[in-house]
Amino acid sequence: MILNLFQKFTPKLIFVNAFILKVYKENENYFALFCVKLN
Repeated sequence: MILNLFQKFTPKLIFVNAFILKVYKENENYFALFCVKLN
């Protein structure tokens, strides 16, 4: 049951993680600038 749910949602989680990573890499410079401004 739990394994079934896991198999169902894992591809979506991988996709979401990949998307977040892609967005982060594209905006890395902005994040760096933002962190510098905060400190």
